[in-house]
Amino acid sequence: MSKGEYTFRVGDAVWAKMKGFAAWPGKIEIPTDGMKRPAMKKVMHCVFFFGTHDYAWIMETDLKPYMEFKETLTRDKKSATSRKPSTRLKNF
Repeated sequence: MSKGEYTFRVGDAVWAKMKGFAAWPGKIEIPTDGMKRPAMKKVMHCVFFFGTHDYAWIMETDLKPYMEFKETLTRDKKSATSRKPSTRLKNF
């Protein structure tokens, strides 16, 4: 990748991974007023996270295209007890 060339563009849907958190869906956005970019020389993008409605600066290496990784990063996160059929419903 040459200088000034990015993999992601404003409006692209992505999976963004922050340290200590699972990958979360979001969209590349133009930074809002007052959002200072961290003083790092690495390629970073401003990401708007769906669900939490938060913004964060994420390094491009921690971003993945949404559609390409949708099946891989979307998992059934229900616990084993919530996957079992309810015994209360058997009485009806």
